[in-house]
Formats: sequence, structure tokens, C-alpha cells
Amino acid sequence: MRGEIMITASEEKKSRHERRHPTSAPRDGLATVQQSAEFLNMCRTSVYAMMRDGELPSVSIRNAKRIPWAALHKITDAAMLQEGGGK
Repeated sequence: MRGEIMITASEEKKSRHERRHPTSAPRDGLATVQQSAEFLNMCRTSVYAMMRDGELPSVSIRNAKRIPWAALHKITDAAMLQEGGGK
């Protein structure tokens, strides 16, 4: 195994977790409903409800809903300020 890079099981698990739960999400562009749910740590149904109730802006691209990353950050920033843990 000369010259090969060995990846341990814990490193593989960590990298999978980091791919699903990025520590720093982009501030621009669009997120899927699934990405938004993971970022907000809630279920997809709650994200759809927030979009329906006007709490979370979204755009439709054909039959797919997308949420601006900036809107997701705005919601989490506001929630942190309300909790007293923000800036």
C-alpha cells in the first residue's frame, strides 16, 4: 500500500457528517428544501410551512422550491439575537 492514502473509519464518518452539516453555509445562492431543513435543524414539513406562511421567502424553478441562503442566515441571526447569543 505504498503511496496510497489510508482513511480511517472515523475520518470517513466525520467527512460524511461534515458534508451533510456544513460548518459554514454559503451566504449567496439558493438552497434546496432539504438543505434548508438541515441548516435550520428542523424537518422539511416545517420548512414548507414557513414558506407557506410567508416566514421564509422562496422561489419556484419549475416544480422545485429553492430558498435563498441569505434568508436562512437572516432567520438564524435573528433567532440568535432574540436568544441573546448573537452579535
